[in-house]
Amino acid sequence: MLRSSTIGSSSWLQANISYLPVSNYDTLHLATSYGFSTSCPSAASVRSCFQTILSNMRAQHVSGIRIFVTFCDATSLAFSNCGQPYTSISWSPAVNLYQQTWINNLTAFFQDVQTAQIQNVTITLADAPHTLSQSIGSASSPLGSCSVSGKCCSDTPSVVYFSATQPYGLNPNNNYFPIGDRWTTGNNQGYNCSPVNPYFIGWNNEFNVINAMLAAAKGHVTIYEFENEQELNLVPFTAMARYIYDNSAPLSAGLPAGQVVNVLSHLRSLMTANGFDPGRVYWSTVEADATTATYNCTNVYTDWSRNFGLDEVSQAINAGYIGVNTDATVTNGLVCGGSNLSSMYVAPIYSTQPNIVDAHMYSSVSGIVNTDAQIQAAANTDFGDVPHFLTLASLGSANITIGETWGGTLSPALRGPGDYCWLGAYSTPSGAPNDNVAGFNSSSLSGYTVTFRPWMELEDPSGKCFAYGGGPGTVTNYQSVNFNSLGPYTPTNW
Repeated sequence: MLRSSTIGSSSWLQANISYLPVSNYDTLHLATSYGFSTSCPSAASVRSCFQTILSNMRAQHVSGIRIFVTFCDATSLAFSNCGQPYTSISWSPAVNLYQQTWINNLTAFFQDVQTAQIQNVTITLADAPHTLSQSIGSASSPLGSCSVSGKCCSDTPSVVYFSATQPYGLNPNNNYFPIGDRWTTGNNQGYNCSPVNPYFIGWNNEFNVINAMLAAAKGHVTIYEFENEQELNLVPFTAMARYIYDNSAPLSAGLPAGQVVNVLSHLRSLMTANGFDPGRVYWSTVEADATTATYNCTNVYTDWSRNFGLDEVSQAINAGYIGVNTDATVTNGLVCGGSNLSSMYVAPIYSTQPNIVDAHMYSSVSGIVNTDAQIQAAANTDFGDVPHFLTLASLGSANITIGETWGGTLSPALRGPGDYCWLGAYSTPSGAPNDNVAGFNSSSLSGYTVTFRPWMELEDPSGKCFAYGGGPGTVTNYQSVNFNSLGPYTPTNW
C-alpha cells in the first residue's frame, strides 16, 4: 500500500540493511550461499547484491543506512580465536592476513556506500553466539567468587553461559538474558553481581578493531551513529550498563583490578580521532507498549513510562539512577509511578549527554492482534511522548532518530503466526507502515526534525520477509520504503 504524504514537516529517511558478512564481502562469494536466499538478484555475489540494494535505496531518497557488524561470526570473523581469554586475542592486521582481508572488505563496503551517494552509516556491533559456559562454582563477579553466598546474583544458574562479546553472564533459564534480572532477584544489583565473562574478547582488542573500522570509513562516509550494543534494557538488567562503564574487565583495558572502564569516553575518543562526531556514540532503546493504544502513566523520573528505556540510558550516562524503584507498579504493561530512587542503582561515572536520541518504535497494542486504527493510535501516543523526554533530559537540540520501525512494504510472511521477522505470535496489518506515519504526523513530535529508519534485513533466514524481484513496488518486492516518492516513508529532506 503506497501513500503520498510526507513524514512530518522536516524528516530524513534511512534504512536498516542487514548484518554485514564482512569476511565474505567480495565478488567471489554467492549471496544465496550466505543467508541472502531471496533478498538479492539471481546469481549475485555478496558485494554486487549490496551494491544493487544500496542503489535502490538511494533512488528512494534514503540518505543513510544501518549495518550490524559481528567480530566472532563465521561470515564476519575479525578475531579467529574468539572464545579464548582476551590475553590470547589481538587485532594485528599488519601481520594477520585474515584480519587484513576483513578490514579491506569493510573498506570496500564503505566505498560502495559512497558510490551509491549515501552519506550516512550507522554501525551497530552485534553479539557473538552464547556458546561458552562455566559452572557456577568456577564463576565470579566483581564482588567475588560465585561459590560464596551473596557474591553473585540470586538468579545465577548452575551453569553460566557467555558470549565472547558481552561483558556479563547469561541465564539459559531466562532466554539467555543477562544474569541479574530485577524482576527475579527483587533488586537492581545486576551491574555488580552478574558474573564476569572469562571469554570476553577484551576492551583494548575491541577498541583496536573499532578504531580500524572508523579509519576505514573515513573519507568515504559519515558515521551517523555508533553503538557497541543495541537496545539496552537497563530497567530489569542493570548489568547492561557495563557497555557504558564496565566494572568487570578492567585488566582487558590496561587498568588495575577494581577500576571501571569508561567505555563511553574511549569510544568518543576514537570517533574524534577519525574525524567523526563523538556525540554520536549512543545505545538505542525500545519504547514500551501498553495493553491499550492510548494508556499512559508517569514513571519515577516524572517522564512518560513509554520512554523508560530512553530515560535509563540518559540516567546511566549521567551517573543517575537505573533499574526499577521498589514502589513502582505495573499497570497495563507499563512500569508506573513511585519515588523511591534510593532503591535503584547509581551509575558510577558522569559524562555529558550525546547529541543523538535513538528510539526503536514498532508501535502497537501489546499482546493482541492489532488493527490499523490501534497501530495508528499507539504510534500517536508513542511519538507524542518523546518531546517530554527531550525536555527532561535537556536534549531538545539532539538529532532524533527512530532507529527501527515498521518496514516499508510488508511481506505476507510478516503477518502470520510464528513469523520470523517480528511479532511472532500476532499478525500485523499490511497498513502498519502507513498507520505509523499517520500516527506520527498527528503527534507533537511531527514538528521536530526526525530521521526514520524502517527495518529491513537482507540476511534473512526465512527467505521471505524482504524479497527482491519483480520491480520496486510490485507484490513480489518487499524492499520499497519510498518508491517513486509515494511512500510509505516519504521524507521532506534527502
